[in-house]
Amino acid sequence: RKAKDEQGLISIDSSSNFQVGNALKVYRRRFYMLAVYCSLTLMNAACWISIAPIATTVKRVYGVSDFEVNLVSLSFLIVFLPSMILSTIIFNKFGLRNGLVVGAVLQGIGAAMKYFINYDFYIMLAGQTLIGISQPFFLASPALLATYWFEPALRDLAITFGTNLNTVGIAVGCFVPTLFVDSENTNTGVSKTQIENSLLAQG
Repeated sequence: RKAKDEQGLISIDSSSNFQVGNALKVYRRRFYMLAVYCSLTLMNAACWISIAPIATTVKRVYGVSDFEVNLVSLSFLIVFLPSMILSTIIFNKFGLRNGLVVGAVLQGIGAAMKYFINYDFYIMLAGQTLIGISQPFFLASPALLATYWFEPALRDLAITFGTNLNTVGIAVGCFVPTLFVDSENTNTGVSKTQIENSLLAQG
């Protein structure tokens, strides 16, 4: 639901903390909302970089080129501008909650598709592209989340957590694959299982 302020100038999502007249009531669940968002943006970043640490093994196992392996990460950059426009439209028209739901659904479907890399490398690439489309839904959200759910004294802190957990996700995405995939292993079947398990863990 939407509510307008007394001057009728600002449309505010009344399902969050805001009340008509710009009075603000905060709820304990605002920290839960922040935790959910942080987990989503962390996993988005981890999924982005998940193939790069094991690129050599992926090339050998699936018989793909350097360009095809690099395309897994580049897909995020290719779809960024159109998906940023899409996320802006959805946030403006349907609100923060629905926008994050769209992003989470796209990310979930994409992560599930990546698990099928052993059936076809390009199924994984298609799933990666879906996750790339979901990225702007998370990158554009920290300030909105802080504004809708947090009192002024804690907004900077909420934004800090929201933005920096994406960077933590990149670190996770670089580290986790090395726990599952042995780059020195030469058995293709074992390597496929290791890569599959790595993608499952990050999904």
